[in-house]
Amino acid sequence: MISNLIKQRRDDQINGTTLFKSSIYRMLIMAVILIVFFFITEQSHM
Repeated sequence: MISNLIKQRRDDQINGTTLFKSSIYRMLIMAVILIVFFFITEQSHM
């Protein structure tokens, strides 16, 4: 996954695209969703 991100960043710099930025945003959104689900499940166990 990290090598794929490095390759995307290199391609973005060469071609002027924004695939790297959109994939970083997508990963951040998924991380936030996972954290929210974690806290929801932890609340139900208390």
